[in-house]
Amino acid sequence: MHWSHLSKEQWEILFYSSLNNDYLSKTAKLVGISIVSAFYNRHKLMYVLNELINKKQLSKKIALDETYLTYQTKAL
Repeated sequence: MHWSHLSKEQWEILFYSSLNNDYLSKTAKLVGISIVSAFYNRHKLMYVLNELINKKQLSKKIALDETYLTYQTKAL
């Protein structure tokens, strides 16, 4: 990442920890940074992922099949 003090390995750990929905304290401990740094770097990561998703354009032909996906949310 541009202007980052984290190494590539630290970004990979942060990425996988974020995808696993780990708490910030666990992510910070795994990466070796403070909780505040983990918070800001997680938001950097989510911003970049959001930008990549929004730039993806579909082709004019779209095929659908009968696959059904389940969507679950955590109860509050």
